[in-house]
Amino acid sequence: MDLSKIRFYAINDVKNPLYGTNGAAYVYAAQKGADEELIHELDEGLKNLSYIFEKTYGDDFSDVPGSGAAGGTGFGLKAFLGAEFLSGVEFILELSEVKSVLDSQQFDYIVTGEGRIDDQTLSGKLIQGVMDLAKKYTIPVLAVCGKLEVSLDILTSNGVRDVIEIGDPNKPLEYNMKNGKTLLENSVAAYFEKRF
Repeated sequence: MDLSKIRFYAINDVKNPLYGTNGAAYVYAAQKGADEELIHELDEGLKNLSYIFEKTYGDDFSDVPGSGAAGGTGFGLKAFLGAEFLSGVEFILELSEVKSVLDSQQFDYIVTGEGRIDDQTLSGKLIQGVMDLAKKYTIPVLAVCGKLEVSLDILTSNGVRDVIEIGDPNKPLEYNMKNGKTLLENSVAAYFEKRF
Protein backbone atom coordinates (compact mmCIF):
# COMPACT_ATOMS: atom_id res chain seq x y z
CA MET A 1 0.00 0.00 0.00
CA ASP A 2 1.38 3.40 -1.00
CA LEU A 3 1.18 5.80 1.94
CA SER A 4 3.33 8.50 0.38
CA LYS A 5 0.38 10.84 -0.27
CA ILE A 6 -1.19 10.35 3.16
CA ARG A 7 -0.32 12.70 6.01
CA PHE A 8 -0.45 11.34 9.54
CA TYR A 9 -0.88 13.36 12.73
CA ALA A 10 -0.27 12.23 16.28
CA ILE A 11 -2.33 14.21 18.74
CA ASN A 12 -0.88 13.86 22.21
CA ASP A 13 -0.61 15.76 25.44
CA VAL A 14 2.81 14.81 26.77
CA LYS A 15 6.34 15.87 25.93
CA ASN A 16 8.24 12.86 27.24
CA PRO A 17 11.00 11.23 25.17
CA LEU A 18 10.80 7.52 24.33
CA TYR A 19 13.15 6.22 27.02
CA GLY A 20 15.31 7.33 29.96
CA THR A 21 14.36 8.74 33.34
CA ASN A 22 11.74 11.01 31.73
CA GLY A 23 10.68 8.43 29.16
CA ALA A 24 7.51 6.40 28.74
CA ALA A 25 8.41 3.53 31.08
CA TYR A 26 9.85 5.49 34.00
CA VAL A 27 7.14 8.15 33.99
CA TYR A 28 4.00 6.13 33.21
CA ALA A 29 4.51 2.39 33.75
CA ALA A 30 4.11 2.46 37.55
CA GLN A 31 0.59 3.89 37.07
CA LYS A 32 -0.21 0.82 34.99
CA GLY A 33 1.04 -1.58 37.68
CA ALA A 34 4.68 -2.16 36.71
CA ASP A 35 7.24 -2.65 39.50
CA GLU A 36 10.80 -1.26 39.43
CA GLU A 37 12.28 -4.31 37.74
CA LEU A 38 9.64 -4.33 35.02
CA ILE A 39 9.98 -0.56 34.49
CA HIS A 40 13.72 -1.03 33.90
CA GLU A 41 12.99 -3.90 31.50
CA LEU A 42 10.42 -1.84 29.57
CA ASP A 43 12.82 1.10 29.35
CA GLU A 44 15.55 -1.17 27.98
CA GLY A 45 13.08 -2.51 25.40
CA LEU A 46 12.19 0.99 24.24
CA LYS A 47 15.87 1.89 24.06
CA ASN A 48 16.49 -1.24 21.98
CA LEU A 49 13.59 -0.39 19.64
CA SER A 50 15.09 3.04 19.07
CA TYR A 51 18.55 1.57 18.49
CA ILE A 52 17.28 -0.94 15.91
CA PHE A 53 15.25 1.72 14.11
CA GLU A 54 18.22 4.09 13.95
CA LYS A 55 20.56 1.32 12.80
CA THR A 56 18.10 0.23 10.10
CA TYR A 57 16.81 3.59 8.85
CA GLY A 58 19.40 6.11 10.03
CA ASP A 59 16.96 8.30 11.96
CA ASP A 60 16.57 8.77 15.70
CA PHE A 61 13.22 10.07 16.94
CA SER A 62 13.59 8.89 20.54
CA ASP A 63 14.27 12.40 21.89
CA VAL A 64 11.48 14.12 19.98
CA PRO A 65 9.11 15.58 22.61
CA GLY A 66 6.04 13.36 22.63
CA SER A 67 7.73 10.20 21.35
CA GLY A 68 7.09 8.64 24.77
CA ALA A 69 3.33 9.30 24.57
CA ALA A 70 1.02 6.30 25.05
CA GLY A 71 3.85 3.95 25.95
CA GLY A 72 5.95 4.88 22.91
CA THR A 73 3.13 4.99 20.37
CA GLY A 74 4.22 8.54 19.56
CA PHE A 75 7.62 7.22 18.54
CA GLY A 76 6.06 4.53 16.36
CA LEU A 77 3.79 6.97 14.58
CA LYS A 78 6.67 9.39 13.98
CA ALA A 79 9.21 6.74 12.97
CA PHE A 80 7.11 4.46 10.79
CA LEU A 81 4.46 6.82 9.40
CA GLY A 82 6.25 10.18 9.53
CA ALA A 83 3.49 11.59 11.71
CA GLU A 84 3.53 15.25 12.62
CA PHE A 85 2.92 15.86 16.33
CA LEU A 86 0.10 18.18 17.30
CA SER A 87 -0.59 19.41 20.79
CA GLY A 88 -3.61 17.54 22.13
CA VAL A 89 -4.53 20.52 24.26
CA GLU A 90 -4.45 22.97 21.35
CA PHE A 91 -6.33 20.52 19.14
CA ILE A 92 -9.16 20.06 21.68
CA LEU A 93 -9.38 23.77 22.51
CA GLU A 94 -9.53 24.61 18.80
CA LEU A 95 -12.10 21.91 18.08
CA SER A 96 -14.31 23.04 20.95
CA GLU A 97 -14.11 26.69 19.82
CA VAL A 98 -13.60 27.70 23.45
CA LYS A 99 -11.59 30.78 22.43
CA SER A 100 -14.57 32.30 20.63
CA VAL A 101 -16.68 31.72 23.75
CA LEU A 102 -14.06 33.44 25.92
CA ASP A 103 -13.91 36.33 23.44
CA SER A 104 -17.67 36.88 23.56
CA GLN A 105 -18.46 36.66 27.29
CA GLN A 106 -17.12 37.49 30.76
CA PHE A 107 -16.20 34.67 33.16
CA ASP A 108 -15.37 34.66 36.87
CA TYR A 109 -13.49 31.33 36.75
CA ILE A 110 -12.41 28.61 34.42
CA VAL A 111 -12.89 25.27 36.16
CA THR A 112 -10.78 22.36 34.99
CA GLY A 113 -9.60 19.13 36.50
CA GLU A 114 -7.96 15.75 36.47
CA GLY A 115 -8.28 12.57 38.44
CA ARG A 116 -4.86 13.20 39.92
CA ILE A 117 -2.84 16.40 39.71
CA ASP A 118 0.85 15.52 39.91
CA ASP A 119 4.21 16.33 38.32
CA GLN A 120 2.91 15.22 34.91
CA THR A 121 0.14 17.81 35.00
CA LEU A 122 2.53 20.55 33.89
CA SER A 123 3.99 18.40 31.09
CA GLY A 124 1.50 19.41 28.44
CA LYS A 125 -1.69 17.83 29.75
CA LEU A 126 -5.07 19.44 29.15
CA ILE A 127 -5.02 21.28 32.47
CA GLN A 128 -1.76 23.00 31.45
CA GLY A 129 -3.34 24.18 28.23
CA VAL A 130 -6.37 25.49 30.10
CA MET A 131 -4.05 27.35 32.50
CA ASP A 132 -2.16 28.91 29.58
CA LEU A 133 -5.41 29.94 27.90
CA ALA A 134 -6.84 31.39 31.12
CA LYS A 135 -3.67 33.44 31.59
CA LYS A 136 -4.20 35.07 28.18
CA TYR A 137 -7.72 36.07 29.18
CA THR A 138 -6.74 36.89 32.80
CA ILE A 139 -9.40 34.53 34.15
CA PRO A 140 -8.53 32.68 37.37
CA VAL A 141 -8.42 28.89 37.16
CA LEU A 142 -10.00 26.61 39.71
CA ALA A 143 -8.71 23.04 39.45
CA VAL A 144 -10.70 20.08 40.74
CA CYS A 145 -9.04 16.72 41.32
CA GLY A 146 -9.50 13.44 43.09
CA LYS A 147 -6.01 13.61 44.56
CA LEU A 148 -3.45 16.42 44.71
CA GLU A 149 0.15 15.19 44.58
CA VAL A 150 2.05 18.35 43.75
CA SER A 151 2.70 21.49 45.77
CA LEU A 152 -0.09 24.03 45.53
CA ASP A 153 2.61 26.72 45.15
CA ILE A 154 3.71 25.16 41.86
CA LEU A 155 0.16 25.35 40.54
CA THR A 156 -0.54 28.87 41.79
CA SER A 157 2.68 30.11 40.21
CA ASN A 158 1.33 28.71 36.93
CA GLY A 159 -2.03 30.47 37.12
CA VAL A 160 -4.23 28.25 39.28
CA ARG A 161 -6.16 30.27 41.85
CA ASP A 162 -7.03 27.25 43.99
CA VAL A 163 -7.47 23.46 43.98
CA ILE A 164 -10.43 21.48 45.26
CA GLU A 165 -9.34 17.97 46.19
CA ILE A 166 -12.50 15.86 46.31
CA GLY A 167 -11.09 12.49 47.41
CA ASP A 168 -11.72 11.41 50.99
CA PRO A 169 -8.24 10.53 52.35
CA ASN A 170 -9.82 8.36 55.05
CA LYS A 171 -11.51 6.08 52.51
CA PRO A 172 -10.04 3.57 50.05
CA LEU A 173 -9.65 4.41 46.36
CA GLU A 174 -12.59 2.16 45.45
CA TYR A 175 -14.91 4.22 47.66
CA ASN A 176 -13.68 7.49 46.14
CA MET A 177 -14.10 6.18 42.60
CA LYS A 178 -17.59 4.81 43.27
CA ASN A 179 -18.74 8.00 45.00
CA GLY A 180 -16.95 10.48 42.75
CA LYS A 181 -20.10 12.30 41.66
CA THR A 182 -21.28 12.93 45.23
CA LEU A 183 -17.79 13.85 46.44
CA LEU A 184 -17.45 16.30 43.54
CA GLU A 185 -20.82 17.96 44.16
CA ASN A 186 -20.28 18.24 47.92
CA SER A 187 -16.69 19.50 47.67
CA VAL A 188 -17.41 22.16 45.05
CA ALA A 189 -20.56 23.34 46.89
CA ALA A 190 -18.62 23.57 50.18
CA TYR A 191 -15.80 25.50 48.48
CA PHE A 192 -18.11 28.18 47.08
CA GLU A 193 -20.26 28.39 50.22
CA LYS A 194 -17.16 29.39 52.19
CA ARG A 195 -16.39 32.17 49.74
CA PHE A 196 -19.77 33.67 48.99
